[in-house]
Amino acid sequence: MYDIWRGISLGSIQPKVPMTYLWFIGVEPDEQNKGIGGKLLLELIEYSMKHNRPVYSETSTTKNLPWYEKFGFNVYNEQDLSYHLYFLKRDIK
Repeated sequence: MYDIWRGISLGSIQPKVPMTYLWFIGVEPDEQNKGIGGKLLLELIEYSMKHNRPVYSETSTTKNLPWYEKFGFNVYNEQDLSYHLYFLKRDIK
């Protein structure tokens, strides 16, 4: 991913290590807050643990940050582009 406004290669922010990368997770609005997204994320975390890899992702939605933190993710970088982007990491535990 490349931000044309600032000339930032977002891939340069992510470490060059074996990882599980979560590009997108979404649940139909009528089905949200029923635990479906959490179940999907837990499956991804379980997969990453079996393969001894951290999980990386990004979000520009601040209301999603507490949800990711509940699953052990931490913000390790932030960038102000034409929007604010939070880089997330869940370490191997």
